[in-house]
Amino acid sequence: MTGRIRVNLGFPLRALLWLALGAAGFAAPIRTVPAQFTVLRLEEHIVLGRDSLTQVIQVRSESDTLQQLRIEVKDWIRDSLGNNLYDSLGTQPSSCGGRLEVFPLALQLPPRSTQYLRVSYAPRGAEDPGCWSIILLEAVKPPSLVQRVEGAAVTLTVLTGVKLYIHRAGEVSNGAIDYADVEERWEIGAAGDSALVRELVVRFSNTGTSHLQVRTKLELRTERASLLREIEGPEAYITPGAFRDVIVRLPELATGRYAAIVLLDYGASEILAAQVEFSIP
Repeated sequence: MTGRIRVNLGFPLRALLWLALGAAGFAAPIRTVPAQFTVLRLEEHIVLGRDSLTQVIQVRSESDTLQQLRIEVKDWIRDSLGNNLYDSLGTQPSSCGGRLEVFPLALQLPPRSTQYLRVSYAPRGAEDPGCWSIILLEAVKPPSLVQRVEGAAVTLTVLTGVKLYIHRAGEVSNGAIDYADVEERWEIGAAGDSALVRELVVRFSNTGTSHLQVRTKLELRTERASLLREIEGPEAYITPGAFRDVIVRLPELATGRYAAIVLLDYGASEILAAQVEFSIP
């Protein structure tokens, strides 16, 4: 059995990769993918009315051989758990579509050299709502990277993604908590044993027009309001009009009643908060 997996640098696809390998029957670890070229920045931002509409992306060879790079522009979105998904250019409502031009779409990269991509954007006008897309770079003939286990093989193709954000003028940061509750699930350990896990799940919606970086802090208190513990949750990046389920794992607790107070700081003048009361039987 053989297969091919395309790995995207700059994306949190580790879980997806291991899921695919597990489905194919692979148990041995995949060795590290060697870097053949690097990009100076994995994000490019253009604020309409302030920044130049043409930006330059620097690509540097880390190899001693000549490389040919293929460049492709696609759409991308985040799902409710923060995973990055991408699609054909012009598919998503947030797409930069034909207003975005990347040149060249094929790049020759001599050994240990630095080359440049030119990115240009043509706005719709003063009311341009902004957009976001991604530029994918792939070596046409990358070094062979094959994992073989019991007659099966998987070839890894490495992509480097540069996210491009076009920010509208006068963006507004705004958000809302749609849902907050403590949920339970059974988790299977490495030895096959199971354990009950409790998590605070908060759904946060980006109701503004700016890209948000949300920081989460959880205060765990007794029914008498005594502070037991403060827990820093994961940072969440949320595009305009999207929502994100922020999940904070709770520690083991004795029998009793508790309150979980979650604070969400998204860079505005106010911090959103929600309180969830729950019991441990």
